[in-house]
Amino acid sequence: MCTLFWTGDYCETDINECVENNPCAADRICINLQGSYLCGCQAGFFLVGDTCRATSEFRGSFAITRIGSSEAIFTRDLEDPTSDQYQRIAGDVIGVLDSIFADESSYIESRVVSMSSGSIRVQYVLVFTEDTNVTVDVVSNQMRASIAADGEIASSALYIRLSSLSVASNLCPADYCKNGGTCSPDPVTYENNCICESAFSGNRCEVEDDWSPLVIAMVTVAGILFLILVGLFISCCIFLGKRLEEKKEPKYAGDLEGRDSFLKVSQPVLPWRSSSPSTDEPPHHPRGSHVSTSFAVQSIRVDGGAGCYRHSGDVRNGQQSSTFIRPYIVTGKEAAEH
Repeated sequence: MCTLFWTGDYCETDINECVENNPCAADRICINLQGSYLCGCQAGFFLVGDTCRATSEFRGSFAITRIGSSEAIFTRDLEDPTSDQYQRIAGDVIGVLDSIFADESSYIESRVVSMSSGSIRVQYVLVFTEDTNVTVDVVSNQMRASIAADGEIASSALYIRLSSLSVASNLCPADYCKNGGTCSPDPVTYENNCICESAFSGNRCEVEDDWSPLVIAMVTVAGILFLILVGLFISCCIFLGKRLEEKKEPKYAGDLEGRDSFLKVSQPVLPWRSSSPSTDEPPHHPRGSHVSTSFAVQSIRVDGGAGCYRHSGDVRNGQQSSTFIRPYIVTGKEAAEH
């Protein structure tokens, strides 16, 4: 059976108490640790008794190269704040920092935030009262003054690399976040985090976004309108194309015979010379009727002397040709004479 803070088949998984059931008071923040949790104050506040008080905090770091006579070597145990090795080194560092700032009346405490590789690099936070007169320069100068020539800091048997000492920085100093951003230090790492306005990004909100939500919305709407217009244009083209096709096609099947409409005449069009010797009279056609095109006429001429029409073509022995040939129409003076 696993202990209270662990779960899994082999009790290898940490239970995040801060997610499952926040055990901290309303004015506290829950910080999950491996196998435990911590109820702390928001960044910029310090727990005094049962109350979180506003504070001024400064962050810095240095690399430990030697502890006593032993070389400082980073191990995986130093990644776990609950390990004995981490707790031992963190206690030594806190003792050194407390001794450096003991004479400052506004000094409250120091904290070790984390350790990382590079010999043993320690990130720390110094906590002062909100109304302190201590500045970044004061913290930096006091830290440097405590380091001996051989790198030993505050006669503690901890030796550091002088070049690794970072200049202490105030947590969320004024104007740290640009363009209206809000600074919010991480409650565990104490890193300054900026919450940017919608049109800006970057670690300190220093980058103006070309594609802000407003611009993206405008581009999206413009794109939709463009697609609608393209769709309407294509629909109109298809509609007009169909209308043109309908106009080209005949409305009725009988229109195919419209090519013969010019054959409408007021008199019988062609006298018919029958092959029978009994008569040369043409068949009667009603006034204004169409001349049949079922037989072919190649040529027609007027014989003024005989007073009759003569024609030649494929009409022989009553046979008809299937080829349509435009007949000669008598009009005007010729029609009057005959």
